[in-house]
Amino acid sequence: DAAVTEALSADYKVTSYNDNGESAESKIVSSLADYTAPSVSSVSPAANSSVNQSAFTDPPAPGTLPVVLSFSEPITTWPYCSPCESSVLFSLTVNGTASTDKLSAPAGVKILGNTVQANLHYVAGATYVLTLHKEWIRDANGIQMTADYVVTFTTP
Repeated sequence: DAAVTEALSADYKVTSYNDNGESAESKIVSSLADYTAPSVSSVSPAANSSVNQSAFTDPPAPGTLPVVLSFSEPITTWPYCSPCESSVLFSLTVNGTASTDKLSAPAGVKILGNTVQANLHYVAGATYVLTLHKEWIRDANGIQMTADYVVTFTTP
């Protein structure tokens, strides 16, 4: 309902008409207006930071670094496109070369979480560029993230 202000609730009753007249009113249904696309609110490690090898110790395996992206609101991770620009949630380049690493990322749909995580392997003296693809991110009302999110960091 475009007449409802963002973040305000609207209540609705529904009736139908046919040759026999008007139906009884439905139960009241409430809806919260949401016109804002989800966005990345923070990332760890911080964008454009230098990450020491000692940070690459988190499970699922030694030598991996969890990169955690937090969102402005709960999101789902599932591609709502056909065909999609990207067939994966994340893509990664290390020193300008596309990585063949299988990034640990949610398999299938993640229902309304506030974070997504990629686990990266350590490469000394590297520049990492991790891209989160927008078509995989939607909020509870199906509004898609507006742009890919790119985070870059280096290792000494």
